[in-house]
This record gives sequence, structure tokens and C-alpha cells, in this order.
Amino acid sequence: MNTPDLKKFKNAINKYGIATCQSCYESFIEGNGGSTIGESQSLTTNQADAAINAYEAIADFKTAAEEYCKARFSVGAEECGLDSDKIVFNEILNGAHPCDHVTYKAYKWDLEDGDTNFNWGEKYGFEDVFDIEE
Repeated sequence: MNTPDLKKFKNAINKYGIATCQSCYESFIEGNGGSTIGESQSLTTNQADAAINAYEAIADFKTAAEEYCKARFSVGAEECGLDSDKIVFNEILNGAHPCDHVTYKAYKWDLEDGDTNFNWGEKYGFEDVFDIEE
């Protein structure tokens, strides 16, 4: 997963909205180019590309969190608290790792840990230590 340029990421999301960025990204995945997407969204090609890149960061973050949650807790990322693009947007802006939010929530909600002897933090590249406030 690539870390986005946070300034460009934030500007695109704030300027075009998450829903527009998602629509541009999905159209891109379907095979449409920036100019076609821009026309359909009333954006320039550069604006459409910025929207695509912004939502790609959200999609990548969600994919990484989903893979991790299923491997470790046998549930999806939504069941571990990553249930909106707005949460993902804020996590990315705060420099969080995709596993941070979901692990914190899973610990807080006492989800069953798949393998307590496995070093999940090492495998997924994050610090797997959280203080849970009651």
C-alpha cells in the first residue's frame, strides 16, 4: 500500500467529496480514462485523476484492513469498526496504519484473536500494542 500525498489527498476529498471520488475510481476500475470520467463528473481530466488517486488510497487502506481482519479475527473490517469511508479518510490523514483502528476496536470489543502466538504486527508492519480504556 502506497502512502498518498496527504495534501493532494485531503484537497481532492474536500473539493470533490468522497462520493464523487469513489464514483471516479469505480469508473476508472471499469476501464474508463480520466477525460471520459471528467466529462461524466463535470471535472477536468486532472481533477478526475486527483479524485481517482484519492479514492484509490481509501480503497487500498480498506483492502489491507479487510485482509488483516479476516486473517486475524475471522470477521471483516466493518465488523472491526472500519465501517465508513469518513473513518478511513481520517485514519489516513492521521497517518494511521490500516491495522491500527481495527485492532484497537477488536481488542476493545473482545473479538476472538485468531492466533495469540503469531506476531501480527510483524507480518502486517504495525505496532500491535494498544491501551484499551474502559
